Amino acid sequence: MSVITISGQVGSGDNRLARSVAEKLGYLLVDRAVYEEVLKEYGIVDFDQLLDTPMHFLDRFAGEKRDTADLLNKMYLLFAKRNNIVLHSRRAFLVLSPFINVVNVFLKAPLSFRVQNLMESEKIGERSAEERIRREEKNRERIIDSFYKKRWDSIEPWTLVINTHKLGIDLAEKMILDANARVSECDEVCGWQDGFPGLDTIEADPILGKAVKKVLPEF
Repeated sequence: MSVITISGQVGSGDNRLARSVAEKLGYLLVDRAVYEEVLKEYGIVDFDQLLDTPMHFLDRFAGEKRDTADLLNKMYLLFAKRNNIVLHSRRAFLVLSPFINVVNVFLKAPLSFRVQNLMESEKIGERSAEERIRREEKNRERIIDSFYKKRWDSIEPWTLVINTHKLGIDLAEKMILDANARVSECDEVCGWQDGFPGLDTIEADPILGKAVKKVLPEF
């Protein structure tokens, strides 16, 4: 039993790998579309505006943006408590890194490779692809800093950092599956002995759980 979070640089293949890893393992895949639906069910409708922009000084103390960020963190914990799940997220790794049975995966690749991937997948020109990558990653850096006071490119939270340009998607998938098999062997006793809690220690929000159940009946 384990949880896998998959994140990465724009155009590095994180969307594709999240889907394929979940299919291979028979795990439930949770991505941005699910997060949005759960938050809407919970009563938050302006997801993009609230969470796709950095937090300002006053937001740190109160306000809808701070409350929504806290709710999203609780959602990551709720999903993780279920176990056997793949979270495709640019934030979940920060919330779940303390737990023993979590595999945090970060995918990277050279800019030129990622630009080519985005041109092919989005049917856009080279300039547009490069501008989008730089814009999204700069914004991501500011969001991670303002919400979590962390560097988004820090190596600290990651179990695996994989260069998909050098290793390819197939080998990256194998590495994730192998790492997951190893981490799944760590039960709660092993975790506490090593100083890390297990996912069973998470206290889930029951109201949020009802919202998740409406969006994902199989949860």
